[in-house]
Amino acid sequence: MNRNIRQRQLNMKLSVLPIFTPLSPYKIYHINQSTPTILLQDLITLARKTAKFTIDTESDYYTHELALIQIEFIHSQSIVLLIEICHLPHELSVLFWMIRSLMNIIFKPSNVIISWGDTKRELESFISCKLISIKLIQQINDIDIQGYFKDWHDNLLVNDYDHPLFDNKEMLRSYSRKSLEDRNHKWSLQMAITYVFREFLDKT
Repeated sequence: MNRNIRQRQLNMKLSVLPIFTPLSPYKIYHINQSTPTILLQDLITLARKTAKFTIDTESDYYTHELALIQIEFIHSQSIVLLIEICHLPHELSVLFWMIRSLMNIIFKPSNVIISWGDTKRELESFISCKLISIKLIQQINDIDIQGYFKDWHDNLLVNDYDHPLFDNKEMLRSYSRKSLEDRNHKWSLQMAITYVFREFLDKT
Protein backbone atom coordinates (compact mmCIF):
# COMPACT_ATOMS: atom_id res chain seq x y z
CA MET A 1 0.00 0.00 0.00
CA ASN A 2 1.56 3.31 -1.05
CA ARG A 3 1.78 6.45 1.06
CA ASN A 4 -1.07 8.24 -0.73
CA ILE A 5 -3.51 5.42 -0.07
CA ARG A 6 -2.48 5.17 3.59
CA GLN A 7 -2.88 8.93 4.04
CA ARG A 8 -6.27 8.90 2.33
CA GLN A 9 -7.47 6.08 4.58
CA LEU A 10 -6.20 7.89 7.67
CA ASN A 11 -7.96 11.09 6.59
CA MET A 12 -11.22 9.18 6.19
CA LYS A 13 -10.94 7.76 9.70
CA LEU A 14 -10.11 11.12 11.27
CA SER A 15 -12.60 13.18 9.26
CA VAL A 16 -15.45 12.34 11.67
CA LEU A 17 -13.78 14.70 14.15
CA PRO A 18 -14.29 18.48 14.13
CA ILE A 19 -11.97 20.31 11.73
CA PHE A 20 -8.87 21.72 13.43
CA THR A 21 -9.34 25.38 14.33
CA PRO A 22 -6.22 27.53 14.94
CA LEU A 23 -6.20 29.34 18.28
CA SER A 24 -5.34 32.70 16.68
CA PRO A 25 -6.66 34.46 13.56
CA TYR A 26 -4.37 34.49 10.54
CA LYS A 27 -4.08 35.79 7.00
CA ILE A 28 -2.58 33.78 4.12
CA TYR A 29 -0.38 35.16 1.33
CA HIS A 30 0.70 33.05 -1.65
CA ILE A 31 4.28 33.75 -2.73
CA ASN A 32 4.87 32.99 -6.40
CA GLN A 33 5.68 34.62 -9.75
CA SER A 34 2.50 36.73 -9.53
CA THR A 35 3.10 38.22 -6.08
CA PRO A 36 3.10 42.06 -6.20
CA THR A 37 6.42 43.66 -5.26
CA ILE A 38 4.62 46.10 -2.96
CA LEU A 39 3.32 43.12 -0.94
CA LEU A 40 6.82 41.69 -0.66
CA GLN A 41 8.09 45.07 0.54
CA ASP A 42 5.43 45.04 3.27
CA LEU A 43 6.31 41.46 4.23
CA ILE A 44 10.01 42.31 4.43
CA THR A 45 9.17 45.22 6.75
CA LEU A 46 6.99 42.97 8.91
CA ALA A 47 9.64 40.23 8.99
CA ARG A 48 12.14 42.72 10.42
CA LYS A 49 9.69 43.35 13.29
CA THR A 50 9.06 39.65 13.94
CA ALA A 51 11.20 37.47 16.20
CA LYS A 52 9.37 34.13 16.11
CA PHE A 53 8.23 32.07 13.15
CA THR A 54 6.87 28.59 12.55
CA ILE A 55 7.77 26.58 9.46
CA ASP A 56 6.53 23.50 7.67
CA THR A 57 7.29 22.04 4.25
CA GLU A 58 5.11 19.95 1.97
CA SER A 59 5.68 17.74 -1.05
CA ASP A 60 3.25 17.30 -3.92
CA TYR A 61 0.58 14.75 -2.96
CA TYR A 62 0.98 12.76 -6.19
CA THR A 63 4.57 13.29 -7.39
CA HIS A 64 6.18 13.70 -3.93
CA GLU A 65 8.28 16.52 -5.38
CA LEU A 66 9.07 19.52 -3.18
CA ALA A 67 6.18 21.93 -3.50
CA LEU A 68 5.65 24.29 -0.59
CA ILE A 69 7.34 26.14 2.26
CA GLN A 70 4.83 27.40 4.83
CA ILE A 71 6.03 30.13 7.17
CA GLU A 72 4.01 31.79 9.92
CA PHE A 73 4.90 35.20 11.38
CA ILE A 74 3.81 34.78 15.01
CA HIS A 75 1.73 37.74 16.17
CA SER A 76 -1.68 38.19 17.82
CA GLN A 77 -2.97 37.97 14.24
CA SER A 78 -0.52 35.84 12.34
CA ILE A 79 0.63 36.09 8.75
CA VAL A 80 1.11 32.79 6.89
CA LEU A 81 3.21 32.61 3.73
CA LEU A 82 2.71 29.79 1.26
CA ILE A 83 5.86 29.83 -0.88
CA GLU A 84 5.02 27.89 -4.04
CA ILE A 85 8.29 26.34 -5.15
CA CYS A 86 7.00 25.22 -8.56
CA HIS A 87 5.72 28.70 -9.40
CA LEU A 88 8.59 30.97 -8.41
CA PRO A 89 9.74 33.84 -10.66
CA HIS A 90 12.93 33.62 -12.70
CA GLU A 91 15.96 33.58 -10.44
CA LEU A 92 17.41 36.70 -12.13
CA SER A 93 14.26 38.75 -11.59
CA VAL A 94 13.81 41.49 -9.00
CA LEU A 95 10.87 39.56 -7.57
CA PHE A 96 13.01 36.49 -6.93
CA TRP A 97 15.67 38.68 -5.28
CA MET A 98 13.01 40.14 -2.96
CA ILE A 99 11.72 36.70 -1.99
CA ARG A 100 15.26 35.55 -1.25
CA SER A 101 15.86 38.70 0.82
CA LEU A 102 12.71 37.90 2.80
CA MET A 103 14.03 34.41 3.53
CA ASN A 104 17.37 35.83 4.68
CA ILE A 105 15.58 38.07 7.18
CA ILE A 106 13.31 35.31 8.48
CA PHE A 107 16.15 32.84 9.01
CA LYS A 108 18.68 35.19 10.60
CA PRO A 109 20.23 33.68 13.78
CA SER A 110 18.54 36.14 16.18
CA ASN A 111 15.10 34.83 15.21
CA VAL A 112 13.51 31.67 16.63
CA ILE A 113 12.16 29.14 14.13
CA ILE A 114 9.65 26.66 15.57
CA SER A 115 9.01 23.46 13.66
CA TRP A 116 7.59 19.95 13.83
CA GLY A 117 10.58 17.92 12.74
CA ASP A 118 14.12 18.71 11.66
CA THR A 119 13.88 22.12 9.96
CA LYS A 120 17.44 22.17 8.68
CA ARG A 121 17.21 18.76 7.06
CA GLU A 122 13.87 19.61 5.43
CA LEU A 123 15.15 22.92 4.08
CA GLU A 124 18.28 21.34 2.62
CA SER A 125 15.99 19.73 0.05
CA PHE A 126 15.07 23.22 -1.19
CA ILE A 127 18.62 24.46 -1.85
CA SER A 128 18.31 23.69 -5.56
CA CYS A 129 15.56 26.30 -5.94
CA LYS A 130 18.19 28.92 -4.90
CA LEU A 131 15.98 30.72 -2.41
CA ILE A 132 18.12 29.57 0.50
CA SER A 133 21.76 28.59 0.88
CA ILE A 134 23.36 25.88 2.99
CA LYS A 135 25.12 28.63 4.97
CA LEU A 136 21.77 30.23 5.80
CA ILE A 137 20.28 26.90 6.83
CA GLN A 138 23.19 26.05 9.12
CA GLN A 139 22.79 29.27 11.11
CA ILE A 140 19.05 28.82 11.78
CA ASN A 141 18.06 29.04 15.45
CA ASP A 142 15.41 26.33 15.45
CA ILE A 143 13.25 24.59 18.06
CA ASP A 144 11.90 21.18 17.05
CA ILE A 145 8.82 20.60 19.22
CA GLN A 146 8.16 17.11 17.85
CA GLY A 147 10.51 15.55 20.40
CA TYR A 148 9.12 17.67 23.23
CA PHE A 149 5.64 16.41 22.40
CA LYS A 150 6.76 12.77 22.59
CA ASP A 151 8.39 13.40 25.99
CA TRP A 152 5.21 15.06 27.26
CA HIS A 153 3.02 12.22 25.99
CA ASP A 154 5.25 9.43 27.26
CA ASN A 155 5.32 10.93 30.78
CA LEU A 156 1.53 11.17 31.13
CA LEU A 157 0.16 8.98 33.91
CA VAL A 158 -3.12 8.40 32.08
CA ASN A 159 -3.84 8.47 28.36
CA ASP A 160 -7.37 9.39 27.27
CA TYR A 161 -8.67 8.31 23.86
CA ASP A 162 -12.38 9.02 24.22
CA HIS A 163 -14.40 11.23 21.89
CA PRO A 164 -18.15 10.81 21.28
CA LEU A 165 -17.73 10.98 17.49
CA PHE A 166 -14.55 8.94 17.18
CA ASP A 167 -14.99 5.20 16.61
CA ASN A 168 -11.30 4.51 15.94
CA LYS A 169 -10.06 4.77 19.51
CA GLU A 170 -8.02 1.60 19.06
CA MET A 171 -6.04 3.26 16.26
CA LEU A 172 -5.14 6.17 18.53
CA ARG A 173 -4.43 3.81 21.42
CA SER A 174 -2.11 1.74 19.21
CA TYR A 175 -0.30 4.85 17.96
CA SER A 176 0.11 6.05 21.54
CA ARG A 177 1.39 2.65 22.68
CA LYS A 178 3.96 2.67 19.87
CA SER A 179 5.28 5.97 21.23
CA LEU A 180 5.64 4.48 24.70
CA GLU A 181 7.41 1.35 23.46
CA ASP A 182 9.73 2.89 20.85
CA ARG A 183 11.97 5.75 21.97
CA ASN A 184 12.64 6.62 18.30
CA HIS A 185 8.96 6.88 17.41
CA LYS A 186 8.01 10.26 15.89
CA TRP A 187 4.48 11.60 16.21
CA SER A 188 3.02 13.09 13.05
CA LEU A 189 1.56 16.56 13.55
CA GLN A 190 -1.81 15.27 12.34
CA MET A 191 -1.93 12.52 14.98
CA ALA A 192 -0.65 14.83 17.72
CA ILE A 193 -3.51 17.26 17.04
CA THR A 194 -5.97 14.35 17.01
CA TYR A 195 -4.63 13.18 20.37
CA VAL A 196 -4.58 16.56 22.13
CA PHE A 197 -7.48 18.49 20.59
CA ARG A 198 -9.65 15.66 19.21
CA GLU A 199 -9.70 17.60 15.95
CA PHE A 200 -8.90 16.70 12.34
CA LEU A 201 -5.98 18.40 10.61
CA ASP A 202 -6.45 17.79 6.90
CA LYS A 203 -3.01 17.29 5.34
CA THR A 204 -4.19 16.74 1.75
